[in-house]
Amino acid sequence: MVSECLEHVRKHGELSSGKVFVSSAGSLPCKAVIHTVGPMWKDGSGNEDADLQASVRSALEEADRGGHCSVSVPAVSCGVYGFPVERGARITISELRQFLTGARSVTDVSVVSGRSVIEGFHETLMSTSFGPNSAKQVTVSQPDDGTDLGLCVHDV
Repeated sequence: MVSECLEHVRKHGELSSGKVFVSSAGSLPCKAVIHTVGPMWKDGSGNEDADLQASVRSALEEADRGGHCSVSVPAVSCGVYGFPVERGARITISELRQFLTGARSVTDVSVVSGRSVIEGFHETLMSTSFGPNSAKQVTVSQPDDGTDLGLCVHDV
């Protein structure tokens, strides 16, 4: 996977917000990895919200085009890139909501990150809704090693 990424950058340059690149999964337990780059947080005046929307939307759309049923999405930009968690959660959840209403193949989406970020996403999600007629269920899961949490949205 690393060599594929390096080759992509050599041929096409680095990804910008809203762009995606699909590589093999390497030794990861999935079919493919859809790479995207979110914005680094400055002060909110540098188009960061729109760039985050574009990054999340593009990755989800690529998963749907690829015929994937389930997808795990990191909390894009909400870690080392410094995007405020609550703000990033509102944007990501809004994109998930819009995407899932028209998705052709994707039925399960997991947002994964460290504990504090996922707790922030869960709090934000509980204050929003997928709509009264939604057939979506939201769960929070934690791997056996206790390191990361996942926020899962799936059809019921």
